[in-house]
Amino acid sequence: MTERMWLYLFLATEAMTIPLTILAGLEDVLPELPDAQSLSIHIVGAAGKEFANLMLFEELLHLLPSLIYLRVVTIGPRSPGESAGQTGGLSQEVSMACCSICESQGRRRTVTSYRGLYHDYARTSQYQKPDLAVLFHSGRSQAEGASWAPTTRFLVDSATATLCTTYTNREALEEVAELDHLGACMIVRPEVNRWKALPPLPDFLEREHAVYYHNFYRYIFQGKM
Repeated sequence: MTERMWLYLFLATEAMTIPLTILAGLEDVLPELPDAQSLSIHIVGAAGKEFANLMLFEELLHLLPSLIYLRVVTIGPRSPGESAGQTGGLSQEVSMACCSICESQGRRRTVTSYRGLYHDYARTSQYQKPDLAVLFHSGRSQAEGASWAPTTRFLVDSATATLCTTYTNREALEEVAELDHLGACMIVRPEVNRWKALPPLPDFLEREHAVYYHNFYRYIFQGKM
């Protein structure tokens, strides 16, 4: 392998961490995953990085041969979709292009966006419980804790399988402390995510010479104890 190719693959993990982290979460919560023909994923608190890499969600079709239909819903204050306070409610479900092989096999994927908070979206008639809700770097223990609290309670009370990632172990432990207080059942306690991005980012707050990575730590919860 040339150095140029190695660098290309190394940097590609910045984007590929998204579908691979989701896939690992699905493997933890869905025993029937290898035979699943349809999946619904909710990206909670979706922001720029998730929207910039929406095309890569097709990798889930490539890695799950039985999967025919993938539905992704992005929800968050910065989502481009309509909010409940605007005419039309949810934005239109958009069919995303697939590779020629997927198309020839009748496989498809769609994306729908909702601009607003997840617990508000859950009150709409369009809400359907997902196979997995995903919170990439919500930072809910660091900022805007009050606005996140109703969403966290809803995810726990509705027994929604929920995957969360953080930049640091401290951040993950703080978030799980809140979940423990709510009596959440932890499927996976905080651990290093083997599908984290590989390019390191300097961390000037934790300690000298420290680094972190996108999706560095992960944990999963579902329902209550």
